This record gives sequence, structure tokens and C-alpha cells, in this order.
Amino acid sequence: SRGAARWAMTERSHAALSRTRDTFEIGRSLMRFDGDHFIIDIDEKAFPFIAPVRGCVRVSPSLMPARSFALDDAGRHIWQPIAPMGTIDVTMQTPALSWRGHAYMDHNRGLEPIENGFAAWEWSRSQGQDRSLILFDTQPRLGTSRHLSLSFFEDGRIEPFVAPARKAMPRAFWGMSRHTRSENNPRLLRTLEDAPFYTRN
Repeated sequence: SRGAARWAMTERSHAALSRTRDTFEIGRSLMRFDGDHFIIDIDEKAFPFIAPVRGCVRVSPSLMPARSFALDDAGRHIWQPIAPMGTIDVTMQTPALSWRGHAYMDHNRGLEPIENGFAAWEWSRSQGQDRSLILFDTQPRLGTSRHLSLSFFEDGRIEPFVAPARKAMPRAFWGMSRHTRSENNPRLLRTLEDAPFYTRN
């Protein structure tokens, strides 16, 4: 909801982190896995106006492939789609809103900070009737650019596909270039996040 938009991104030290096999806790927020669902209890404060952001997010995966993919030639940066397909149920107390929709969860890990390994990184996901389509374009600081285009099917199959052409989109407010891949002429509907180093559209 546009009227209830709030932004939270709290920096915390390692002392605020706790995790077990099935839980991951940062500050007052906690994510846990009960064997079927990822349940995320959110308790944060919005910025710059200090307002509470509290609620629960439940992700119900329909597919959980145990496979990861290297994003650079040396394999120093790894991407793993934890749940490329699923359903999300969001119930927020503050702000008071709720919705249900398509879910996606992934995980990145690396042997160095991401900005050390890459000059640019573009990612997109589309939801088909029986599949989730993922596109990655990375420009490492060393080595060749890499591209991934993968379909994740409900029956567990993972198949590459021929990606459409890469096309430029309008630059973001802070001057960041934006691209996507499309068979047609893409149209930017909305910028969800716009920072000097990151945009989500």
C-alpha cells in the first residue's frame, strides 16, 4: 500500500545475531523453518521517521532445490534459490495491512564483499503458470561477464532457456543504469527502491 510504505534497514553488529539449524535471529526479528514453512516475525523501526514495523510473513515453498550456482569464474560468489516458487502470506500489525501472493526466496554467499567481486549485478524474476524464470547478468571486476537464464518448474526440473535481448531502461534518480531482458519494448511501471548503489523496479 502506497500510503503505508515504510523503510527499515537497521545496521547491527554480530552480537545481535543468533542462529540454529532452523532459526535465524537478528535483533528483535526472527526467521524460523518449521519443516514446511519459513515464518518471519518482524519487529523493526522505520527510517527516517521512527515508526514501528511489526508483523509476520509466512513463505510456503512449492519447490526447494538443493542446488547452487557460481556467479563468477572463480566460484567466489554463489547464488542459491532456496524457494524459487511458493506462496507468501503477509500479516502486518503496524502498519495494518495484509496480502497474499507469489513467493520467492534465495541466498547469496561469497568469500569477499560483493562490491569487491562485481562492477555491476542485475537480476530479475518472472512468475509463469507452472514455473519461475530467473535471469542473472553479472559483470565481475576480473574475468568475463556471466549470464544465467533458468526455469524452475513445479515438478522439480531446472532447465536453461535462451534469454531475450538485454534492453536499457531509464536511468534511476541517482544515475544508476538499468537494464532488463525482454522480447518486446519494456516499460518501467514503478521504482520500488532507489539508492545510489541499488534499485528495485
